[in-house]
Amino acid sequence: MTNTIHMLPSATEGQMMSIILTTAEGGLILIDGGRREDAAPLLDYLKNLTDSAKPHIDAIWFTHPHCDHIGAFVEMIENRRDEFDFDALYYCFPSEYYLRNDPSASGTLHEFYRCLPIFAEKAHIISDGDRISVAGADFSVFYTVDTAIRQNRCNNSSAVFRIEVGGKSILITGDCGIEAGNKIIAEYGDKIKSDICQMAHHGQSGADFEFYKTVSPSVCLWCTPGWLWNNDVGGGFNTHVWQTVTVRGWMESLGVRNNYVTKDGIQVVSL
Repeated sequence: MTNTIHMLPSATEGQMMSIILTTAEGGLILIDGGRREDAAPLLDYLKNLTDSAKPHIDAIWFTHPHCDHIGAFVEMIENRRDEFDFDALYYCFPSEYYLRNDPSASGTLHEFYRCLPIFAEKAHIISDGDRISVAGADFSVFYTVDTAIRQNRCNNSSAVFRIEVGGKSILITGDCGIEAGNKIIAEYGDKIKSDICQMAHHGQSGADFEFYKTVSPSVCLWCTPGWLWNNDVGGGFNTHVWQTVTVRGWMESLGVRNNYVTKDGIQVVSL
């Protein structure tokens, strides 16, 4: 294998996040995975990628427990567990009580914990400042849950971490919101600068301009379907409420010219 990012589109019309990282050392790392409906195409892609009927994943990293991020894994564990295996899973989720007013998160979180006994010996809770190496990729954790943040709770509980592999750095933000982004900048400043940035919350209503200015990427990864990319649900370009077109403008003003967007299908980025 080579040092490569594979970013998968959703099997549904909704947004989701499913990123696979392969390494020159033969490593295979999954970040989130998407919705329950995305489990089958994700497994098919992993089987084709590894040329194996039962792909082996070195590590799974979760950002936060929204259904469009970890639903596929829950489906795979519950119903297709004999079709893959993995060595380790890294996560840091808030309590169900903290997310009690967000059914899209609390329901999936409950499902995750219901399945946890199946793979408990492989599960590792991460913390701010952790440094973890997996199959030739080095992970630095900048942020995990801060329950003092009361706004946008589940998105702001996204683990934010940087991966260094093949001489490149990749910042994973999940659905990180403004408040979490501000805390990261206050603590780390320009230490979060990275070559590649996964755009928070599918490219809108996530981290703000100052956060991206600090990251200063040259490549952006957008887990974004066409309707969200163009802010268009039938009324025409940029006629709905989402901020994606504005965020696209931010990144253009920062000099980013390389944008990989899942509206265009599977995205493969060589490192």
